[in-house]
Amino acid sequence: LYKFLRRAWPSEWGLNISISATCVDTGGHSTQQAYNFCQPRAHRNIWAVKGSSWAKRGDPVWPVPKAFGSHKRRKKADLGFKPFIIAQDTAKDRIRSMLLIDEVGPGYFPLPEERELGWLAQMTNEQCVFEKKAGHTIRKWILPRGLANEAFDTTIYAYAALCGLQAVRGLKLEKLAAEFFAQLGKK
Repeated sequence: LYKFLRRAWPSEWGLNISISATCVDTGGHSTQQAYNFCQPRAHRNIWAVKGSSWAKRGDPVWPVPKAFGSHKRRKKADLGFKPFIIAQDTAKDRIRSMLLIDEVGPGYFPLPEERELGWLAQMTNEQCVFEKKAGHTIRKWILPRGLANEAFDTTIYAYAALCGLQAVRGLKLEKLAAEFFAQLGKK
């Protein structure tokens, strides 16, 4: 997996494209193995994550880093290894809203033409519903029984990786796009 994540692929523009960050879901049956894989590679933006549907609506997808001076520092050995907790519902809301944009422009989500109908169904199988619970209306995402959502889940974690690059590494998309187009102009 690590070898695959470090690869570069040729693009239609003649430039090689590589993976800048990835999120590994640690919520399954191999949690410790996922931690063991991610921990020594976190500096390369290979992050262990766990999705949370308990975040408030509108919370940032990636947890906001705490200012170093605002809390007592603990010894590194005391911290243990913990995954980044992703506000899954916020990411789902954002991706779903992007899928609804029809015109190319800000927020537009281009769907590759080679995707099959099964993949497209997986992107839309989960539904946002509202339920009454203890006198309050709550909103949640559900996957109807018997349907798959792997395409949506992997897209959510790819989007979370982008949010992680912005929060942790200070990525500025406009600057990255300008650099990309400058490289295209040199070719």
